[in-house]
Amino acid sequence: MIIKLFTVNKRENSTQIPASPGYEFDCVLKESTSVVAPDILINYRDQDNPQPHLYNYAYIQTFNRYYFIADQRCVRGMLWEYSLKCDILATYKGVITASELYLLRCSRSYDGNVVDNYYPIKTSYTESVQTVQ
Repeated sequence: MIIKLFTVNKRENSTQIPASPGYEFDCVLKESTSVVAPDILINYRDQDNPQPHLYNYAYIQTFNRYYFIADQRCVRGMLWEYSLKCDILATYKGVITASELYLLRCSRSYDGNVVDNYYPIKTSYTESVQTVQ
């Protein structure tokens, strides 16, 4: 199976897809892994100047998904294991951008006319204490 590896500067909550073509490698899926968070093995033995630690992002065309590289481990010699985590926003960018959405909660701005029951409302209250004998 072919994997493309990238070095990108990308926020985790972004739909950005790498503009560079990336570097293609043959990889093998480890047993008992998943499509959403696969563990893969890449053998860099035949590479001229391998630098497996430089990559932080991946694309697997077989699964049609983009991934963050969550962890990298040298198994032995030039055999490296990568733990991947699916980048949902980049993977489904086409579906997201084709949708018409209305956001109720945003970290950068807000609409005071929209009622948001998630956050508590500030009120003034009077506290009273009664002693019972």
